[in-house]
Amino acid sequence: MVLMGVNLESSKAKTIRLRDMVTLFLLMLFIFVFYIYFIPRTLGLRKPFAVVESESMEPTIHIGDILVAVKPYRLKVGDIILYSRGFEGELICHRIIEIKNIRGRIEFITKGDRNPLPDPLPVLKYQVRGKVVLKIPLAGYLTLLFSRK
Repeated sequence: MVLMGVNLESSKAKTIRLRDMVTLFLLMLFIFVFYIYFIPRTLGLRKPFAVVESESMEPTIHIGDILVAVKPYRLKVGDIILYSRGFEGELICHRIIEIKNIRGRIEFITKGDRNPLPDPLPVLKYQVRGKVVLKIPLAGYLTLLFSRK
């Protein structure tokens, strides 16, 4: 509809688009605040999210997936865990294939689903950072693109 040379439909569409953009911005801001402040406390972890960087867990988990982990109270064979190796604190995501109790010390034998053999070293209880409970497909792919050197 045109009234005195002004296209009202175009003006209405611009108002709706602007409102949608503001709503999206506020939603993203809320998610960011929720991510930074509330989720870590709720899940009992300092860093409850991880972006997958390797193919070792395919076809279950893919490069670019975001994993959500919770504090590991009780782990069993078949659980997928995030654990750290070395001093850099790099997280590894693999499946528990065996649990050993050697003189009171719990060791987890892990393996990537795609890997033919188990990991060469067992994972000790203190190395486990979380149990994976949710995968968000490809949600972290942009993070990987910008962090590659």
